[in-house]
Amino acid sequence: MSGKHNLSATKSFKGKPLTVNANGKVRKHNYFQKNSKTEKILKHLESGNTLTQLEATQSKEFMTIRLSAIIKELRDRGNVIYMEMVTNPKTGSKFGVYSMDNKFKKDVL
Repeated sequence: MSGKHNLSATKSFKGKPLTVNANGKVRKHNYFQKNSKTEKILKHLESGNTLTQLEATQSKEFMTIRLSAIIKELRDRGNVIYMEMVTNPKTGSKFGVYSMDNKFKKDVL
């Protein structure tokens, strides 16, 4: 067999296959690498802060272009994250503001 992993031999959790690390060990469910972007964004939202795509892109702490993908990953792992569409009064452009605080009315799961 070519490659390092036999993915067909992995177990599943809730019908989804578990991720296999480079060393061949299966990751635990809801596991994040230390200081990963996903972990930093989760901690930021859990502390009651909000986050937009622009903030995530420009911040030296997060440095991510695909905030929506990270939010989807967090939601898939069971976190409830709310999003509100906001319109910039000067330009008229719309953007999403993510939060774990339920002050936002629109829950996008």
